[in-house]
Amino acid sequence: MRADGAALRCALVCCAALLCAGRTAAGAPLIWQLEGEANTIWLMGSVHVLREDDYPLPAVYDQVYAAADSLVMELDLDDLHPLEAQRALTARGRIASNDTLADLIGAEAWAAATMKARAIGIDIRRLAAIEPWYAALTVVQQRLLALGYDPAFGVDAHYAATAAAEGKPVQGLETVDEQLAILDGMSPAMQSDFLLQALDDAAELDGEIEGMLAAWKSGDAAHLEETLLTGLKAFPALYEQLVVERNRRWAEKIAGFRRRPDDVLLIVGALHLVGADSVVKMLRKQGFEVRRMRATGTGNQISIISKSSLPAPQSGQRHDSGTSSQRVRGGMPDSGSPFSSS
Repeated sequence: MRADGAALRCALVCCAALLCAGRTAAGAPLIWQLEGEANTIWLMGSVHVLREDDYPLPAVYDQVYAAADSLVMELDLDDLHPLEAQRALTARGRIASNDTLADLIGAEAWAAATMKARAIGIDIRRLAAIEPWYAALTVVQQRLLALGYDPAFGVDAHYAATAAAEGKPVQGLETVDEQLAILDGMSPAMQSDFLLQALDDAAELDGEIEGMLAAWKSGDAAHLEETLLTGLKAFPALYEQLVVERNRRWAEKIAGFRRRPDDVLLIVGALHLVGADSVVKMLRKQGFEVRRMRATGTGNQISIISKSSLPAPQSGQRHDSGTSSQRVRGGMPDSGSPFSSS
C-alpha cells in the first residue's frame, strides 16, 4: 500500500458517504443545540449508510426529531427524486468523450485496477464508460451494499421518510450537482488514486465502516475527527472544498435560521460537526453559544427545551428557557437527568 494509502482511504470513505448510523451503548449523542431569537436549532451528526438491523436508533435522536418543527439536511431528500439524482450523477460521472476509463487512468493503472477488481469479484470493464471518481464510489458502494449497509437505511433517509409521512417540512442546504462538482473537480491523478485505493480497500471496508459506526454510536467525536478528517487534511484542496467551504456556507445559513419562528433540526454528516473547521466551531466563532448534549445519568425522563414552545412573554418580560419545557423522554436536561448539554 502507498504511504498515503490510509489518508486516501479516509477521504474515499467520506466521499462515498456523500452519495450513499442503531441500537447503541450509552454515550453522548452527536447532537448540539443553538438558541435562536425565538426558536431552537439542533445540529445532529449523521452517518449516511446503515443496516436494517441497526434500528431502532437511540431514543434521544427520535426525541429531538419529534421536538423539531422542520428538518434541514444536506440534500432535500423529501423532494429529491431518485431519477433526478441518477441523471445528475450520470451527467457528471459519464465520460463525455470517446475515451474510456482505461484511457483516463493509463495502461499501468488500468492493469493494476483490473487485477485488484478481479480479486474482489468486480469486473472493471463494466465501469469503462465512467470517470475514475465515479468508478471509485461505485466500488465502495457495491461493497457497502454487499455488507448490508444501504443509504436507504441511513439516518438522513430515515428521518426524511418519517417527515414526509408526517407532513413535516424538509429543506436542503445544497443540491446534488453541487456535491458532485467537488468530486468531479479532482485532478486526474487524484481520481486515479481514488480508484486504485477503493479497489485496495474494498475487502477491508467492513472494519472501516464498523469503526466509524462504533464511534458514532458512542459519541466519540475525537475518534471521528481522527478517522474522518485527518486523512482528508493530507489533501488540502479536497479538504478545503469538501469540508471547510461547505461548512462555512452552512454556518452562515444556520445563523440565519435563528430568526425563524420554528424549531429546526439540522441533519448532516458527522464529519461536518467535529474538528477545528466544523460547523459547530464556526458558529461559536460568530459568537453563538452551541452546546453539546451529554449523558450524565441513568434516568430517562428529561426535557427538550425549545423557545418556540414557550408562551409568548408579557410586555416587559423575557423568556426563561430554564423554567418551561416540552416534556419528552430522553432529550435535554433537568438536573440529574440522563442527558445534558454543554
